[in-house]
Amino acid sequence: RSDRNAEVDTQYGKDYSHLLTGRSFLSTKYNAFRIDPVSEGTALNYRPNNQINIGVGASYRKFTLNLGFAIPFVNRDDERYGRTRYLDAQANLLSPERATNFFLQVFKGYHISTYSRQELGWPDQGVALPYRGDLVEFNLGISTLRVYNSRRFSYRAAFNQDAWQCRSQGSWLLGGYALYYRLKADSSLVPTALARQFDAQAALRKGDFGDIGPMGGYAYTFVLKQRWFATASFAVGAGLSVQHTLKDP
Repeated sequence: RSDRNAEVDTQYGKDYSHLLTGRSFLSTKYNAFRIDPVSEGTALNYRPNNQINIGVGASYRKFTLNLGFAIPFVNRDDERYGRTRYLDAQANLLSPERATNFFLQVFKGYHISTYSRQELGWPDQGVALPYRGDLVEFNLGISTLRVYNSRRFSYRAAFNQDAWQCRSQGSWLLGGYALYYRLKADSSLVPTALARQFDAQAALRKGDFGDIGPMGGYAYTFVLKQRWFATASFAVGAGLSVQHTLKDP
């Protein structure tokens, strides 16, 4: 049997996208980058002070919007890692056949996790680890995946909660992505004390980068007694990259 509108096998799933659905959630997102030395040595790892967020979201038809806010009584480690200010916005368009994600992220303030202030010759900043409050990363991207088994597997059931996966089922995913990101700082990303260990090309203070390419993966939802479920999903991609960098004079 099938739903004539969405062409969904109703023995495996049911569509409730005509209803407004809401959710609350906890989340954290990982963002970091690494600069490797020319020869043997320790890489330069930059990390933001990640926060645990509590959020609310809503879905109607194909559109989903989620907003997250920092939990003030949990995120109390600025004295160790420094303060990261960030904007994290995400919108999803999920139809039975396709999952599309748009995102915008802005991170300002990174710490170096692989060196101490003493090793870099930096003065006391009031933060335990070396901290760069001037370092900003801007990310803007889109990804889209075709859900090949859309008649029996619902991506929306797990991530939008506006569909019901009645029986266990999975699907192959295939699509592509496009990403633009920018790094910007007041001075070189490689501290002066480490300049000889790294390639001169790594001593940038501003860079624009773009990536585009195909991606693919698989998703599976295990359903227990038609009421409880667990979903695992992964996707990997590789493509072409272009960049433009500006180094210290």
